[in-house]
Amino acid sequence: MRAILRDPESARYEFLNRPKTGWNGIGGLKFGHVVCARINGKNAYGGYVGYRISYFMIKNGRVIDAVHGDGSYGDSMVQGRCSHFI
Repeated sequence: MRAILRDPESARYEFLNRPKTGWNGIGGLKFGHVVCARINGKNAYGGYVGYRISYFMIKNGRVIDAVHGDGSYGDSMVQGRCSHFI
């Protein structure tokens, strides 16, 4: 999240599930452990923007796939990916 958030040290995380094994066929077949979380980060003015859902697939200690909600259409796409694991 360091590459995505303006102030990653101040981000607030709510994990929605324990890691669960799963497959992802989007962009090529992938297998790993899936974790979904709601993340609240700060904007350029230093205020929190509100929780947005994110999907992570982890394999061998590395994130191999991630999708982050954007407060609109992207949220429903991430929610769809996470629905099988929450």
